[in-house]
Amino acid sequence: MSVDFDLLNTVEPVSAKRLAEKHTGSLLMRLKALRRLQESFSQSDWSDEEREAVDAQGLIAFKDSESWQRAWSELKAELSTREHVPPGGKELRRLNQQAKQKR
Repeated sequence: MSVDFDLLNTVEPVSAKRLAEKHTGSLLMRLKALRRLQESFSQSDWSDEEREAVDAQGLIAFKDSESWQRAWSELKAELSTREHVPPGGKELRRLNQQAKQKR
């Protein structure tokens, strides 16, 4: 039986250098993808064959793995260097524009 990687929730490893080259939005998408991974193989419904295939491809699949921990810490370190833009900026601009129009 062959393993369908599209059905498995995995994340590709990315070097710290490549993370630095990515747009902040891409980094946030990666953060979400890492958060969505399962806690451990023992808590998953994966077969041994699926796990071996994912390991052979070098993909990150479980939060209890060393590769996930490394990916998480590298990503958090890179995000800490980026400017934080509080949510609601678009709404604030809209309200400011409406206030100007009322003058």
